[in-house]
Amino acid sequence: MKKAVEEYTTERVTEAIVLTHNSSDTEWWHLGFENCAAMCFTRGRIKFVDKNGNTGSPSQGQVFFYFGDDPAKFKAVFETIGSVVTRDGWGDKRPLALNKTKAA
Repeated sequence: MKKAVEEYTTERVTEAIVLTHNSSDTEWWHLGFENCAAMCFTRGRIKFVDKNGNTGSPSQGQVFFYFGDDPAKFKAVFETIGSVVTRDGWGDKRPLALNKTKAA
């Protein structure tokens, strides 16, 4: 996460998506949280396929961190696989605003 944040904040990368475990108790997770423009918390576990075609799932949930200037596009693409939250203003340290549509 440190490398992704460094590359983005120094503008060597204009956009990035980082997939990690949803380890919100870790320092690196909070580094991503404090610097990303949006996040997607997956519904269920992501299945991974090895070179032999065998599937497996991690023992915990995952989150996609989005670094970039188009969180609306990220939301439009990723809301089909999980709950998306976006930052209310770039660089703002306030809690993320939930952007998932509420049922009436």
